[in-house]
Amino acid sequence: MSSAEQFEVAVIGAGAMGSAAAWQLARRGHSVILLEQFGEGHQRGSSHGATRIFRVAYRDPTYVRLASESLRAWAELEQESGQVLLEQSGQIDHGDPAAIEEVANNLEAAGFKAQRLSPTQAQDLWPGMRFDQAVVHSVDGGRVFADRTVQTLQRCATARGVTVAFHEPVHSIDSTADGVVLQTPRRRVHARMLVIAAGAWVEDLLPGEFLLPKLTVSEQVPVHFSKRNSSLSWPSFLHHMHTNAEALTFGAYGMESPFSGSAASGSGVSNTERLGVKVGVDNATDVDQVAAYIKEWHPGLHPEPVSSTQCLFTSTADQQFILQRQGPIVVCSTCSGHGFKFTPMIGELVADLCEGRPARYNFSAATSASEPKSG
Repeated sequence: MSSAEQFEVAVIGAGAMGSAAAWQLARRGHSVILLEQFGEGHQRGSSHGATRIFRVAYRDPTYVRLASESLRAWAELEQESGQVLLEQSGQIDHGDPAAIEEVANNLEAAGFKAQRLSPTQAQDLWPGMRFDQAVVHSVDGGRVFADRTVQTLQRCATARGVTVAFHEPVHSIDSTADGVVLQTPRRRVHARMLVIAAGAWVEDLLPGEFLLPKLTVSEQVPVHFSKRNSSLSWPSFLHHMHTNAEALTFGAYGMESPFSGSAASGSGVSNTERLGVKVGVDNATDVDQVAAYIKEWHPGLHPEPVSSTQCLFTSTADQQFILQRQGPIVVCSTCSGHGFKFTPMIGELVADLCEGRPARYNFSAATSASEPKSG
């Protein structure tokens, strides 16, 4: 058997979080290998697509603070790469008045602006939308460019010496006295630390002794719609619609986003138009459910979808992030439908755990189950 290649840290999963972890670890001088079972830019996980919402607006102050720190981490990544990855074009929360007031109070407590609006005032500003009961506008929110971010992280990681290996699924993980040994179809890897950031495949890779909260993998259907009037603008938005008996808030989210594909028949939109609005609805399993939401709440959009995609959400029961270390293994499952906005900051927190530093956040004490997903 061939000898193992030696690295300080092996990272499994080259989506947003794994790529961010590899980059942040390399920035601190660690030797890193980043292993991905699929090809570069694949669409079988949770990190693909043009855009994701960025927001500092949360009902839980834990995530407001994390988003605030993430602004600094995004700026560092943009400075290193020379790429524009975050646009702070504004973000709206609307719907349940109690939820909206909680969001507004948390924004102000963290030093961010919170503009409270009536639905009529909001519609005067954004006539393509309808607004539900109460509205708060955050100028610090906006969107991040998802595919571009993952590519940028991998490019920056490679420039710092990270070995990035696509089409290399990990077949086995064995503990050693000083770390772990991984076997892929192409190589054996010995690493002092292992980061598992494999999204929907986390549980399949974990050793049996590593205890985690139950993870549920669901397939969401974000859909792109074209504008009736190209001059209209859409803020990124989160619609807090209602709360069920388990205190989980269901709603919808969306943001301006480029799309690809031909326009739907009857939409009156040419196939050359490429800027629309990406919308997702909690628990929607098909395009028709999202289109029904558009008809009711977004009169400025053609209700016939232009394109749609599938995205995997890996969630805990309470929608909390899992970011924990046990021995030489760090598990990073920071999705639950709202993780992408924190990407470069999550990489920093993973690097802290690998280096044995104390955790900066106690996600188990947070309450993001009260949040709709935010794509």
